[in-house]
Amino acid sequence: MSSRSLFHSLCVIILCLVTDTVHAQGPDFGEPGPIARITTAGASASAGFGVFTMKDSIVGRVPGGCSLGRTLKAAVGDSVVVSDMGTSMFFTAPHRYGRRIIERINQNPPDILVAIDFLFWFAYGTIGPDGIKMQTASERMASLDIGLDLLDTFQGPMIVGDLPDMSAAIGGFISRSQVPSPKILNALNAKIMAWASERSRVRIFPLAKLTRQLNAQEPFSIGPHRWETSELKKVIQRDRLHPTLTGQIALIQVVEDILKNDKELSSRAPGMETDLAILRERLDPPVTAPAKDAESTPSE
Repeated sequence: MSSRSLFHSLCVIILCLVTDTVHAQGPDFGEPGPIARITTAGASASAGFGVFTMKDSIVGRVPGGCSLGRTLKAAVGDSVVVSDMGTSMFFTAPHRYGRRIIERINQNPPDILVAIDFLFWFAYGTIGPDGIKMQTASERMASLDIGLDLLDTFQGPMIVGDLPDMSAAIGGFISRSQVPSPKILNALNAKIMAWASERSRVRIFPLAKLTRQLNAQEPFSIGPHRWETSELKKVIQRDRLHPTLTGQIALIQVVEDILKNDKELSSRAPGMETDLAILRERLDPPVTAPAKDAESTPSE
């Protein structure tokens, strides 16, 4: 064998050994970095239905909508990009809007998905798949399965809300036929819990428990934040369905508490300002009169 052939053979052997070692060990991408991109996704609660704050414009301060994503952005500051994928039209066609939202999210996946009310209209309402009216418990179960399957296509960590009892809102924006009975609601929530238990990337946002606490109008705490009865009265709008700005802040406090107490996500979680008074001022700062210059001469 010539020296050139021997050299070529040795190179091939070395290359094969290196390739086998890489394949055996697998790629090493290191630990996930800090959470830098968050997406909120859901229905009218996420979209900020009925929540308005005063904003500066070229014509002065004017009222503008305030979504859950905007409130979350005020909490995390400039270090995190927050995308808002909530829509108040979700209830009109939950399966269509849910699919569109998840498809858009999966085109550019965030580091974490916050889907507090994403599943709500898959279980509530009367509009099933393809516009077919939901009437039975099995039809609501099948509809919920579709919502869960859509969420399952997102492969990153997600915080998913369970289903609250919103029967107090009957007679307003929702009718009795749109609200599952307590028995069906329990079965629907059991399905969500079973689904989440099989997926380590899913964290449950306890919306059902939080709603019960709010309805009781008795003081309770969210992490380090104490909620007294005087503030609890300001959490839900008059329709008994949608959160106020104060209610949005309560939701963000729960998100912070979930992240802080999660052994996998706590080290990656962004710093969040969730004090009620501070966040309210960030989102809806009070009007302040311009300071007067004592040495200036008034124009004539």
